[in-house]
Amino acid sequence: MTQPTHDAVMEALSRVIDPELHRPITDLGMVSSVDIAEDGVVRVEVLLTVAGCPLKDTITADTRREVGTVEGVTEVQVSLGVMNDEQKAELRRRLRGGAAEPVVPFTQPGNLTRVYAVTSGKGGVGKSSVTANLAAAMAAARAAAQEADTDSLADDTPSEDDPDAEDAGVVGLEVVKRILGAQVIEEVTVTQEGR
Repeated sequence: MTQPTHDAVMEALSRVIDPELHRPITDLGMVSSVDIAEDGVVRVEVLLTVAGCPLKDTITADTRREVGTVEGVTEVQVSLGVMNDEQKAELRRRLRGGAAEPVVPFTQPGNLTRVYAVTSGKGGVGKSSVTANLAAAMAAARAAAQEADTDSLADDTPSEDDPDAEDAGVVGLEVVKRILGAQVIEEVTVTQEGR
């Protein structure tokens, strides 16, 4: 029986594509270790970016499939770990192509701006009411408050009733009123005729 080589296993791992980042796990620094036993059992440790990665089963299955094609491999064992902060920073650097990490002004020392998001996966549950009341309470407490009420996922598919129709989309934001000193921004939508 032919003994699998480290190079052959690494070549197989280069065909495992991270489903979210769309790059080989070898290029992303996700392969922590490869151990090849004399009996052809290959043990691979793959580092995920987060412990609860929803695509860990896909990465595991793809790793087993690709390494299993290497001549001499009798079994593939995949263990999963999680990247540490230093490894995540290196991954971000690789993904940016060496460009500097962007600066988020809200996270800088001394910045008083705070962003609060009121979200839900369902409509009609009172997000706008909670947001308006939160902005009003903050303004009443003498905090400068600004509310933006938007739907970030506009539906751009034609309706079932009229497949030729083009749906409205979010075009911009407009300051429309003040509530107790809080600036309230509501989403402005227009139809194709209004563009």
